[in-house]
Amino acid sequence: MSGSQWLSGVPRIESQNYDDRPAGSALNAIVLHYTAVDDDISLRALTKKQKEIPPVSAHFLITSDGTCHQLVPLNARAWHCGKSNWKGQESLNSSSIGIEIVNDGFSPFHPTQIETLKQILRQIFDVTGLGPEAVAGHQDISPDRKIDPGPHFPWEELEAEGLVAQQDIEPLMRLWTKGPLSKNREKIEKAMNAFLRKTPEGETELKEMLLQLGYAVHLYGMTHCLRACIVRNLKRFA
Repeated sequence: MSGSQWLSGVPRIESQNYDDRPAGSALNAIVLHYTAVDDDISLRALTKKQKEIPPVSAHFLITSDGTCHQLVPLNARAWHCGKSNWKGQESLNSSSIGIEIVNDGFSPFHPTQIETLKQILRQIFDVTGLGPEAVAGHQDISPDRKIDPGPHFPWEELEAEGLVAQQDIEPLMRLWTKGPLSKNREKIEKAMNAFLRKTPEGETELKEMLLQLGYAVHLYGMTHCLRACIVRNLKRFA
C-alpha cells in the first residue's frame, strides 16, 4: 500500500485508540460492522479512551446521515475485530480495515449510508489493492459472538455492483428444506436448527462449503458458522 493513509475527501477525526500493525502484516480483509448505538455515542466510543470499556476503534465511521469520517490511518491497526478468524487468518485487527455503520441492528440501513459505503469501498480498493473478495462482516469472522452487520444489511446490493464477492452456497440451497426466511433473528435460528436436525447426511458437504468460504468451522462450530452464512445470504432465502 502506497500513498496517503488518509483517504482524499473524507473528513478526519483521529482516534486515540489505535497502534502500529505488526511488522510484516499484510492487509487481507475489510470488515463491516454496525455500532448498535447512535452517532454521538459511536463517535465517542471509537475515538476516545473510556473508563468503563476497553478501547475500541475502526478506520471509518459512517453516521446515520451517511457522512463518513476516517478515524484511523489505513496503515495503523484499529481495534474492531477482537478474537477472529477468516480464511485461515487469525486476529484480524492486524490485517484488516474496519468500517462501522451507525445502525441499531433491528432497522434497515439508510440508502445514503449504503451509497457512502460503496464510495469508501471503491476508494479503499484503489488505494490498497484489495478487492470484493476481501469484504466480510463481523458475523463472518467471529460467528460465535457477533451478529453484525446483521439481517438488514443489503449484501445483495453490494454484490450487484461488484463490491462484494457473492458466496457460492449451492450445497446449502440444494439441501435447504425450511422455506422462505424473514429478517427476524429468532425465526432464522429456529429454522436453521430444525434444518440441521433433519439433514445430518448433508453435514459433511455443508462443512466443506463453509470451510471453502472462509469460515473457521474448527473453531466456532457448524451452527455458528452456518448462521452467519445464512444471515449474509438472507435475500436468497426470501
